[in-house]
Amino acid sequence: MIIEKTPENPHGLSTKQRLVIEAMVENAKGGAIRPTDAHKVVYNTNGKNSLSTVTAQNLRKVNFREGLLEELTKAGIVGERSAISKHLMEGLSAEAADGRADYNVRLKYIQEIHKVIGIYAPQKIEKKTLSLHADISEDELDDRIEQLQGELK
Repeated sequence: MIIEKTPENPHGLSTKQRLVIEAMVENAKGGAIRPTDAHKVVYNTNGKNSLSTVTAQNLRKVNFREGLLEELTKAGIVGERSAISKHLMEGLSAEAADGRADYNVRLKYIQEIHKVIGIYAPQKIEKKTLSLHADISEDELDDRIEQLQGELK
């Protein structure tokens, strides 16, 4: 089901998706963004696997990520002079015990923040499965392969 984009719903989100985003923003204000916890409050699922599936499906959707990013920006969690911006600055200046730059910590900060704001969004990989059933003997198949290889030369 495709929900039309409107001025009130610019990302075309379902009511449940909007409620999940609200819950995620509230969680983020108190500390960490926990997508699964937010989905658990809104969706009626039959166990952990179903909950994880629904969470992953929403996070794969561009409109959901855009809506989430917009709300996180409005709440001052991401964006200029935001909580994440302050943590990013801390992470970018991380130092090891000996006072030298700790590049591993700096990289991890950047990667995690990029995950939050959707730069490292999950990629959908298309898989195609083909099946072939033939009524041909092995000898006939070998002969046909040889014939085709000869034509290619």
